Amino acid sequence: MKRQFKGLIFVTALIASVAWMLAAQTMAAQTVTAAVGGKETEWTTEDVIAPERAGQFRISPDSQWVVWVKHAPDADKDEMVSNIFLSSLTEKQEIQLTRGPNRDTGPRWSRDGKLLAFLSERALPKKPGKDEDETSKELPKTQIWLINPRGGEPWPLTRLERNVKSFDWIDGENILMAAEEDLTLYERA
Repeated sequence: MKRQFKGLIFVTALIASVAWMLAAQTMAAQTVTAAVGGKETEWTTEDVIAPERAGQFRISPDSQWVVWVKHAPDADKDEMVSNIFLSSLTEKQEIQLTRGPNRDTGPRWSRDGKLLAFLSERALPKKPGKDEDETSKELPKTQIWLINPRGGEPWPLTRLERNVKSFDWIDGENILMAAEEDLTLYERA
């Protein structure tokens, strides 16, 4: 009896997922009116499955700016990428702080508003004296990066062997972070 019930649940879930995919394809094929300019555009399957979205909004300490993350699909990598943007709350101005096929997330203002910290999987710059072969073998890890919100290139704050999970500013100069411990001697061997 239990085996038949589990089989019935599986078949029902399978039918529901197929029905959802067919509905998504039907909706994607329909012509819809876009909100911008009232032009008619045709939705694609990608528009339904992987839409652009914004999130992780943080207002600056002086309440003049908001930093946020834009998630968008990357056709080359076949996955979502995210970049950090800065928008003014007093005038119509938007600045893209990060670019590229990375996942830049979790922006946090320093307490004085002079720096932004965020998590990124971007490749770390090569250390002086390190061989090219050693650098190419390393997989990108999620690290904490800093950027000046007035412009410039971000720079890494951490260079850990494992991923940084979370962080936040304690004060204007110190950050508290949660990360896995470095590899043990047993794990290295």
